[in-house]
Amino acid sequence: MKITQDEALLIFYKADKDGDGLWNLEEMSRVLTPSDPESLITMQLRNNIYGAVTDPNKIFCEATRL
Repeated sequence: MKITQDEALLIFYKADKDGDGLWNLEEMSRVLTPSDPESLITMQLRNNIYGAVTDPNKIFCEATRL
């Protein structure tokens, strides 16, 4: 997905709840965690991956890759 620089700044601004110009762990987690209940469940059911696997087809299930 391509976004403009203005869109990136808006995303950052909306996620930076305390307005300090930085994302803390809570703010970043809020941005990266799906808000859609179905997507959240899918994410929580996945096994943890710590970088040993580099093939995205082996990391993400078919429904996520669509």
